[in-house]
Amino acid sequence: MFKVIEISPEIVGEVLAEDIFSESGMLLLKAGTVLTHRHIVILQNQIVGTKVKIKQAVTTNRTSFTMIAQKEIELETLYEESLSKIEEKLSLIKKEQVPHVDEVKEIYSPLLKEILSNDNLSSLLKIMHQSSKTYIYAHSLNVSIMSALIGRILGKKGQELFEIAEMGFFHDIGMLTVPEEILAKSSKLDAQEMHLIREHPSKGARILQKMGEKRQSIIMASMFHHERIDGSGYPKKITGPQIPYAIQIVTVADIFTAMTSPRPYKQAFSQLQACQEIMNDMLKGHLNPAIVVPLVRYIMRQHVRENVKLSDGRKGEIIFIHDNEPHQPLLRFEDGTYIDLRRQPRTFIVNTLRTNS
Repeated sequence: MFKVIEISPEIVGEVLAEDIFSESGMLLLKAGTVLTHRHIVILQNQIVGTKVKIKQAVTTNRTSFTMIAQKEIELETLYEESLSKIEEKLSLIKKEQVPHVDEVKEIYSPLLKEILSNDNLSSLLKIMHQSSKTYIYAHSLNVSIMSALIGRILGKKGQELFEIAEMGFFHDIGMLTVPEEILAKSSKLDAQEMHLIREHPSKGARILQKMGEKRQSIIMASMFHHERIDGSGYPKKITGPQIPYAIQIVTVADIFTAMTSPRPYKQAFSQLQACQEIMNDMLKGHLNPAIVVPLVRYIMRQHVRENVKLSDGRKGEIIFIHDNEPHQPLLRFEDGTYIDLRRQPRTFIVNTLRTNS
């Protein structure tokens, strides 16, 4: 059962009864999403019309829906507050006023502790802010969250998991030394600009030392997050055994988060596109399969029963995710036939479609 209702802040906590798409057909919110204030802003700004369908929950489910919604709202609020404070504190680095690491830790620690205690892992993917206006700060926070998510998927716990999340938070701090005009550039970077970008890992390590950071794991995450296990990365071109496993987790989190974030020079990938791309990077030998495959498997399983468009134009429904090739699922077409994308490696999922389209 569902009802049609006006989009307004009053429907925070309600549950969507249908997938919501933008005018261009991009999936914005999935059916079953518990609406938060940020979702209301998305609905008001990016869809045609002023009404949506929401589920009419029976009384026994209403309390459950309300509790889930309240938890997500609290987490989202904490995220937004943390992001604002982080931007205020870390922007001092641009003015060469380096804050002490403990001052920054006081800001992000409550959010990370809440995230690490959250049993609903899929909700972590929902709260990450994708605004390009505060990209450096949001990216740091998002990579921290994604690092924590990957760590939990891989069975990490306690202080080890918290430190992985911290490594994700500080990994890109050197980007604060890159001129804004380079970060905002939509065309190809020239050699000098690329050189400045490639200096950010070592500059980040030095900034962390100036901030009073003593832990080598945090400093090394800044220095080595652009290294690749096949030696194709930078700045040192070190290989797999030389790159600590926790840094390899942060690297995957960094890449996936960057792929799904809008930038001046590219549109954001959908989660499904990012899964395809990061698996391609892994198959080229750049990334650790023991990290990439479990992450992609987890994300792809969130999309089972969704309708998707393939690169050859066909449309199908995701039916089954393979353990070792999760980016190449089993799909069912409207005529009842099936396709196993493992057997057609040149065909891949492009995007999610409207239900029953």
